[in-house]
Amino acid sequence: MIFDEIAETSNLNENERQLLQYMINHIEELPHLSSRELGRRMFTSSTAVLRCIKKMGFANYNDFKLNINSYLRNYTMKEVKVSENDELLELMNKMTSLNEQIIQKTKEQISVNILQKVIEQLDKTTFVDIIANNENAQIAEYASSNLCKIGKMATVYENDNKQISLGMNVPRDHVVIAVSKYGENINMLRAMRILKKRHISVIAITGQGNETMKAVSDEMIYGVLDESVNSFTNLIFTTSVKYIFDLVYAVLFSKHYDSTIKHEEILLKLFERR
Repeated sequence: MIFDEIAETSNLNENERQLLQYMINHIEELPHLSSRELGRRMFTSSTAVLRCIKKMGFANYNDFKLNINSYLRNYTMKEVKVSENDELLELMNKMTSLNEQIIQKTKEQISVNILQKVIEQLDKTTFVDIIANNENAQIAEYASSNLCKIGKMATVYENDNKQISLGMNVPRDHVVIAVSKYGENINMLRAMRILKKRHISVIAITGQGNETMKAVSDEMIYGVLDESVNSFTNLIFTTSVKYIFDLVYAVLFSKHYDSTIKHEEILLKLFERR
């Protein structure tokens, strides 16, 4: 981190080290804070803040903010690393940063044209079938619950045999969504090939560069697949997939706002009668 070397080499007193710790904990806010506001938050003066900044090696407060801005622009997921004995607050900041980056990267790599085509397909159908495994199936269950709120009959197929059976028997008016990080599940690919031959609409959500699923899909939406963050590959992909499903739900909810609200009210009344 940008402050690590500063902490080791700067001759800071105790108050200045407390100020430095505050900066570490609120690094994403710093480009938007004046020296006066930073001082106010730490119950000190802007003069004391500037003195601390100069001890850290910056020419002035603007130079400090420019360096922070540059650091944040180049901050990558690889640098969000969970280490042994990390403090709770530090982990909160790291996980917040990681989630924000995942969503931003997903947004950047989604094709608006393809997303629009996918939403149009889903808007036209009543029946949505999602084939997914493991963590992806859990996200799919969450997505199916949201799709049901907007009047869709959404079903998740996690079992291999049921995925194949779906491919063989699903009616033509269904849309199928297949979710896979790498597209290496043999049974899922087999089901998708069957669907392709039967001219059933198939939407794939997968990691970028997945040519295998591309060959058996009508449309592709790419989730973030990043293996640089230790042990967080699944978390990164499922967070990205959830954002994609949330985006689809939000668009359809907006298009059918009144009917969705009415549907929710009916459901609430049904549960109240129990």
